[in-house]
Amino acid sequence: MGIAWDRAVVENALQEILGEPKISKNGKEWQYNSHYTSDSKRKLYVNVEKHGVFNDFKSGEKGSFEKLIADYNGWSEDEAIRHLIENYASKLSNGVIMLGTSTKKKDPVVKNGNLPEHSYRIKHNDKYSVPYIRYLQSRGMPEHFIYNCYYSIAKVINDKPFEMKNYVIIPYLDEFDKVIYWSSRCIYENKRPKYYNCPDADASHFVYNVSTDVFDVVVTEGVLDAVKFGKNGLATGGKSVSDIQIDTIVAKNFKRIILIPDNEEYEKGPRATIEAFVKLRQRGQNVFIFNWISYSKKMRVKMKDFASFTDVEHFKIKDIEKHLIDNDFEAQTIYMVRD
Repeated sequence: MGIAWDRAVVENALQEILGEPKISKNGKEWQYNSHYTSDSKRKLYVNVEKHGVFNDFKSGEKGSFEKLIADYNGWSEDEAIRHLIENYASKLSNGVIMLGTSTKKKDPVVKNGNLPEHSYRIKHNDKYSVPYIRYLQSRGMPEHFIYNCYYSIAKVINDKPFEMKNYVIIPYLDEFDKVIYWSSRCIYENKRPKYYNCPDADASHFVYNVSTDVFDVVVTEGVLDAVKFGKNGLATGGKSVSDIQIDTIVAKNFKRIILIPDNEEYEKGPRATIEAFVKLRQRGQNVFIFNWISYSKKMRVKMKDFASFTDVEHFKIKDIEKHLIDNDFEAQTIYMVRD
């Protein structure tokens, strides 16, 4: 089953890629010399009315329009789909007819926390990946993280218009490396919304990287902050830590948990962090709060969060363990003095 391409997409792409055709009397079939074998009698037929399906009567090759374009250019079918959408479908006022054999307009849909359809893993040798790689590199992200992120060309999510282009997608994986949730961040600072997350699931039910196999962890608000701590970094996706996230963290039996709110939140009095601290302490966890004031004095610089340290690719627990709040009284005090 191929993609039900709009006829205008098929015709425009054929003319620009394969050239001028010989057109059948009924106008539905465009004929070309086969690129699968030696042919000068136009034995390759493309049905422009049926979404570009083709039949090569000399070589025996047949299939979807994306297969035809992929084979002609030496691409994968995913690369052909991406090329057709970005260079032809986007020029149509009514968009593109997506997956399925129906002629009803249908764009990618997210189901059960999976990545949006037409999502592509960022690759080193992929020209479409370049802006995402540059953005993540500018944030000081390590290569192993960059090349496990994705981007998408979806224009509709859950039947609601939303263009995923220019959003880097960060997958949340379970212990079997299956995607269970995703968040995304726009690579351009002036575009809104800055963040867009999987609409099929509640963000407060997930903890980024909670399946890690280490003993000591830091829990940050944002994923990019957590990534700075490698296998030791977890993220809740926001300043609040839900009861479900608390349960998830407790179930892992970590030996030490360090809560790191964003610096601006810490300065205001991190109510949500204090609440998480108390709940984790009540559950018998060895939990601490990172002291931004102490750390900033040592570093002689004030940063918004750990992701802001773009010149540092990786932090270790030992880099921050001298700046931890480890008792209930002091934890409550950092909130009360700002209330």
